[in-house]
Amino acid sequence: MKRMLTFAAIALLTVEASAAITKDPGPIPDLRPPRAELPPSVETKRDLRPWFIGTGIIAVLAAVLASIPRKQSAPPTPPYVIARRKLDTMVASSPQPDELVRVLREYLLEAFSIPARGATTAELIDWLSAHPRWDTQLGAETTGILTSCDETKFSPTPQPPSQLSTEMVLSLISRIEGRRAVPAGVTQSAVQS
Repeated sequence: MKRMLTFAAIALLTVEASAAITKDPGPIPDLRPPRAELPPSVETKRDLRPWFIGTGIIAVLAAVLASIPRKQSAPPTPPYVIARRKLDTMVASSPQPDELVRVLREYLLEAFSIPARGATTAELIDWLSAHPRWDTQLGAETTGILTSCDETKFSPTPQPPSQLSTEMVLSLISRIEGRRAVPAGVTQSAVQS
């Protein structure tokens, strides 16, 4: 019974739809807005004032942002201070000579702006010898410390431990720093007098 009612409803809808399609609706009426056209409220030519005002506001904002002081970055810590801090922390732990020499090498690389970070001791000494503020007397002492530590470290036979101490390295770094502060070309005897 349900099927018959469904079929009858579909047939009735089909007949009504075909009758509506065949019926002539007539001409389409003209479409008009519900109200009359509004008159223009602004001049029809381009007004450049908003562009100038916007550009002025942006320029003022840029000037204000540029004048805000930036936070000053802290000046870099001098190599002498870094080396001294490292050595001060090592005093209590009685460091090995190679640890002390590592601090000395890092100081020399930073203090004399040597670009060769992985340089051997011989290369490091060559770089330092070519530097105008390098003192040859301190150079001989530095070379002795660096080479004796290298010999101890790389020797195939056991070597007696080096007598290098934190105070010795700190004293050497202090003397190098004192010489580095003297302008290039001034002799050591002129500084002492």
